[in-house]
Amino acid sequence: MVIVQPYLFWRGHFRRYFENLLSDRYSYLYCDEQDRRYTNATWLKSLPIDYDRDILRFLLARLLHSLKTISHLTNRDGAGKPQSIHFIEFEPFSFMLFELLTPFRKKKILITLHSIGRMVYRSPAKDLASRLQRWVYVRAIRHAGRRGYRFVVHSRAHGHQLCRTAGAVRVDVIEYPCSYPALENPRPLKGMKLLIFGHMREDKGIHEFLEDQKSNAYSITMAGRIHDPRLRALQKKGLQVIDRFLAEEELKALIDDHDYVLLPYAKHYPGGAGPLKDALSFGKPVICSDIDIFREVVETHGVGFVYRDISEIASFLEKTTPAQYTEMAENCLAYAREHDWHSMRKQYFCIYNDL
Repeated sequence: MVIVQPYLFWRGHFRRYFENLLSDRYSYLYCDEQDRRYTNATWLKSLPIDYDRDILRFLLARLLHSLKTISHLTNRDGAGKPQSIHFIEFEPFSFMLFELLTPFRKKKILITLHSIGRMVYRSPAKDLASRLQRWVYVRAIRHAGRRGYRFVVHSRAHGHQLCRTAGAVRVDVIEYPCSYPALENPRPLKGMKLLIFGHMREDKGIHEFLEDQKSNAYSITMAGRIHDPRLRALQKKGLQVIDRFLAEEELKALIDDHDYVLLPYAKHYPGGAGPLKDALSFGKPVICSDIDIFREVVETHGVGFVYRDISEIASFLEKTTPAQYTEMAENCLAYAREHDWHSMRKQYFCIYNDL
């Protein structure tokens, strides 16, 4: 088994996700700025591309680093050619090239999909690039499904979307992990301060939420690298903006200073829910928009509130008692303890054994 991560150097959970699967039983292939000297691992030097600047550079960085790993996998000789491969990240162009170059190799492939839908952009050029990537993406996962390759997604909602897109495929749902809580008991309710954190991208629809006059009723902090320029131009009473990538300790202090984590994502948001899981690991109840990936966690486990209209948030905040808040916060910690990184590791290793 070779576990492949082309983007170890990206900010976020990319490195932790990969390192969580390290074991002397498997081999590893990764791109990074430096050799991490992992056991049984092959390091490929990453390219100097400012992937964080815009969507086109982001897609280019994804493609080129995936091609580096694909080139290595296809050029290995004889017995060194891996039969079992886990692609932690799925880049459709390079995957189809890999399939084209290895048509007769017996392969057992596991593919993790972190999102199913495509990103939607206002810019025609960006949206065209997203549509092209989506067109290839759909054909690549359908091809993988026909070959009998196996998929992992991080929510039941994404599992359903995958089956609607690719037909009857073999898919396992592994809940995206939380850090195991450092807190034994949750913090009490102090007020009504709301925190939005993470990458502030256009596809999340955060600007549309903040632009709505109904959101003026709330005290909101928006923290994280801003990729949507409209958010920088937004002038809004009661909104505090921190435009930078947050270190773990800084994020921890910021979450602790707020009462709820707010995830006001758009209906068409295609990605996962990393900030949701980070919030739960800190015992912080969440307020989320009405999309499937949030609803299946929030409503099933009682860790917050799902709103259908922005005005409903005010009623929820006013009616929530300290006792009800504490119960939600305790549910957050219980969820995080059950769905931590070690749990994800065990589930992946079970799949590896079953390939």
